[in-house]
Amino acid sequence: MRWPAEWEPHQAVWIGFPGDPAEWPVGLDEAQQEVAVFANAVADQGAGESVILVCRTTADGDVARALVRPCVEIAIEPFGDIWLRDSAPIFVTGPAGLAKPSRRRRRAIIIVPIISALPSLACQ
Repeated sequence: MRWPAEWEPHQAVWIGFPGDPAEWPVGLDEAQQEVAVFANAVADQGAGESVILVCRTTADGDVARALVRPCVEIAIEPFGDIWLRDSAPIFVTGPAGLAKPSRRRRRAIIIVPIISALPSLACQ
């Protein structure tokens, strides 16, 4: 198993959407708008990267959906900080391709329910 470099070909870019007022006591609305602009730019109306915007709650997902283009996928999954590299699962590859993370690893638990959808994620 190996952890691919971030510049290697990949199926999607995961971006954390700010939503926790405790982490954003000031400027939450502005942070949400800036992340949405970034997600839209990365997706480039379907011509760019596949983007999964991860939201903690359905309410945050509703806010995100209103701010991003339809080609940006919204996933409702709990996470730590929006810096997903530090709080989300890490994908690894093996001889057979993308490896499904183990449930025993705390960081990998959130990906198990949605990993099967990854190959079909693309903006229409």
